Parts: sequence; C-alpha cells; structure tokens
Amino acid sequence: MRAMSTTLFPMPFMLAMALSLCCATVARAVESKPEAPRIAVLRLEDTLMAFKLYTGGMDKLKQVVAEGQVEIKKMEEHLADLESKLQVMKEDSKAFADLKMDFELTRQREKMMVERGNLDIARQRAALVKDSYATLRGNLQVFCQERGIKLVHLAPNPEINANSNMDINQQLFAQSVLYFDPSLDITDAFIQYLNERWIAESTKEPVSKDAPAKDAPAKDATPKDPVSNGTKEPAPAPAPPK
Repeated sequence: MRAMSTTLFPMPFMLAMALSLCCATVARAVESKPEAPRIAVLRLEDTLMAFKLYTGGMDKLKQVVAEGQVEIKKMEEHLADLESKLQVMKEDSKAFADLKMDFELTRQREKMMVERGNLDIARQRAALVKDSYATLRGNLQVFCQERGIKLVHLAPNPEINANSNMDINQQLFAQSVLYFDPSLDITDAFIQYLNERWIAESTKEPVSKDAPAKDAPAKDATPKDPVSNGTKEPAPAPAPPK
C-alpha cells in the first residue's frame, strides 16, 4: 500500500509563497517607515577661516596693507621733518614757501593714499569673500550629494558676543537652530574635503583650446624616425685637405 504524501503543495509553490510574503512584509515596512532625509550642520565661520583659498587671499591682503603702512610711515616722517624746519624759518622767505608747499602736498597725498587704500582693500576683501563662499558652497553641494545629505543648517553660535540690547536681540533671533546633536556636525570632514578638492583644482594646468590633443600629432608635425626619435644625425665634417 502506497504511503500518503505529507506535503499538500509542491515545493516550488511553497517557495514562491514564502518569497511573496517576505516581499510584502518588506514593502509594508518601507511604506510605514520612510527613510528620513539626512540633516547636517556646518560651522560656516570656522570653515571659511580654514579654507585655503580664503586664508591665502587674506595673507596677500595683509601684505598689501603692510606695504601701504610702510609708505604712510615714510610720509609721516617726512611731514614731521618739514614741520620742524618750518618752525625755525621766516615765513616771508622763499625757502619757507617751498617747504610749506611740500608739506601741504605731502599731507594731501597721504590723505588720498589712506582713503584710496582703505577702499581698495575693502573691495578686494569683499571679492575674496564672495569667491570663497561660492567655491565653498559648490563643493558643499557635491559633498552632500555623495553622502545623501539633503539639508545643511548653519550651526548656532554657542555664545552671545554682543553688548547692546539691539545687538543681542539681533544675534539671538537670527539663529534658526538652537541645538544639534554633535554627530550631525560635518565641519571638520568638510574642511578637509574642501581643501583637498581646491588644491587639486588649483594645481591643474590650464589647457588651451588651440592646443593639439595629447595623443594627436600637430597638423604640421614631421613624422619621427623610430630609431633617431625624430632627430637628424649631424652631417659629417668635411675631410681636411691633403
């Protein structure tokens, strides 16, 4: 007598059912608990102060300021020397008139140099900040896209540095974030990423549009001899007369 089979359904059918139930369970879990977008915070001031593009530009500006201060000091010393000479000279003399003219012109040049220098430095610093911020923000976008970060908040200032009530209120209510978990702070990682990418980009050699392709010969290039590597052997010297 044949034994009765203990399996009510074929094995392939049972595997298909199990797989279907598993997929349905995973789908329901995904629907009920969608993945939240990743959020991060960035200490913008610390990032900017550590960005080599900004710090290098600021070093150049400081050098310009130092050179200007040297010139201003020379003018001030010259003015002091002229003033001391004018005090012991007769006002109706020609030498006094000449020194007085030199004094007034030097003082006017110093004033113009200070005003023009301050405006120029302010413009250069503004341009540097704009350039640094644009580069920083562009790299931050790539940094976040590579890591699945959807939103970056400015890290709040932990201290109130203002003194007047108006400045305190402005600093307080200008902050949109009051607390964040330290694990959300991407500042240190981004600073390293930012400087590495900027150094790599700034050290690239610019390629001219008219330059031939690296592996392509120029239009008028002469084929090279595979043995002499394109160089001609010098002609033999003529034999000395007998």
